[in-house]
Amino acid sequence: MQCLRKLIKSFQVQPSQGSSPVNTTLPDHPLPTAEEIAGGRILKSNGICTVVQVKGFAIKYGRSIDLSEAENLRFVAAQTTIRVPKVFAAYVRDEVTYIVMEYIPGETLETAWPTMSALEKQEVARRLRAYLKQLRRLKSPYFGNLGCQPYEHGVFRLDAGKSGGPFHTEASMVEAIFHAAGGGKPFFTRLQQLSGCLYGHEAIFTHSDIQRKNVMFERVGKAAFELTIIDWEVSGFFPAWWEFDSAMEPPPRDEDWVNLLPTIVGKKYIMQHLFMEAIRPRIF
Repeated sequence: MQCLRKLIKSFQVQPSQGSSPVNTTLPDHPLPTAEEIAGGRILKSNGICTVVQVKGFAIKYGRSIDLSEAENLRFVAAQTTIRVPKVFAAYVRDEVTYIVMEYIPGETLETAWPTMSALEKQEVARRLRAYLKQLRRLKSPYFGNLGCQPYEHGVFRLDAGKSGGPFHTEASMVEAIFHAAGGGKPFFTRLQQLSGCLYGHEAIFTHSDIQRKNVMFERVGKAAFELTIIDWEVSGFFPAWWEFDSAMEPPPRDEDWVNLLPTIVGKKYIMQHLFMEAIRPRIF
């Protein structure tokens, strides 16, 4: 099968080992300097990456960050009307990857959720459903990251620093999941016999972490608000059930959000989720 190289060729962000960033969209202001980034207001820091604000920019950086996130953001922005942060530059300096993006004001949906009315929550679900419906139109003949690259998702990290794929058949992708979980043992042999629910699904572009923490909520009036989806680092072409499963992991505690998830994702993939729940502890 042919990969989607032509489709994404114009969207790829090339790494830079020097001090000059790779401009991808012309910003209104000069890009932040290394000194400004070092002194930026910390928005997030979790040991894996750090996100800081410098004026109208948000800079995500870390040794474990991959330039593929910038590619994912540009791809989604070019192919859909989903609100995502604009990418201004992406580069590698001293083995640290930097992605310079548009700063999105507001708060995460997770923070805003307790203050929202039932009608607002339903409107959030409606908009996110429309967003994901656009993603489901982006299909691929292979299972993997953009450009026929290996997955960055932790499920497929078979060896340290190495991701699985790309997979040109659904069967090989499912086999890789079992391999990552230690397949071959009697437990997995029996479980594999019940894995039919994992087959028969197209590879569609998937965010892979639709959680309220990854949706920015900004009020722009008394009853109006904007939603922006962030954190596209593990996105790629996954089977159609993957979005529902990843949205349910870890299990959401808020009943309102749980009840709205089938509306947001478009369908309940309960069997696939239960199947992954059975083997996930053996992967991680």
